[in-house]
Parts: sequence; structure tokens; C-alpha cells
Amino acid sequence: MICIAILAILLSIRYDSSMARSTLLSDQLRQAIQDCGKTRYRISIETGIAESILSRFVHGRAGLSLANVDKLCQCIGAGLVHYSKAGKPAKRR
Repeated sequence: MICIAILAILLSIRYDSSMARSTLLSDQLRQAIQDCGKTRYRISIETGIAESILSRFVHGRAGLSLANVDKLCQCIGAGLVHYSKAGKPAKRR
């Protein structure tokens, strides 16, 4: 699946708040949701993602589609950054 291939390439998520570094994108996204200062209800309204879907994701009972990940990142101000093996942001080509 293309979603799995894309997520396997991405090693880290970065946003304005400080957060513990986890290698799992889903864990980092869950932390970003908690740290963004918005309720799941507000995020649901702004993204069009059902609050029940957000709740299942935050509690680790379900995943999100790539389209919903895009909407969520845009709403909470998160972005994906590819890191090199040395742990530094990879150079853009």
C-alpha cells in the first residue's frame, strides 16, 4: 500500500511545541493532538473528521487515512520532516 510506504519513509514529525521523540509517526501525531490546545470536538469541526474517529485514533484503537492525516496536520499546525540516519533533518533536493 502506498500509505505504508510513505509512512515508512517519514521518520519524525515536527511542530512548534516540544515533544518526546518517538519513531512512530502515529505516536507523535497523538502527542501533537494532545499538545495543540484544541479539543477533539474543535478539531472535528475544523477538519470534518468525525469525533469518534479521532477518539479511536487517540486511544490507539484505529488508524487514520492519509487524507485525514493531512487534514489533521493542517488543523493542528504539524508538519512532516524527513530525518537522516544521523538524526538531523535531511537536505532538500
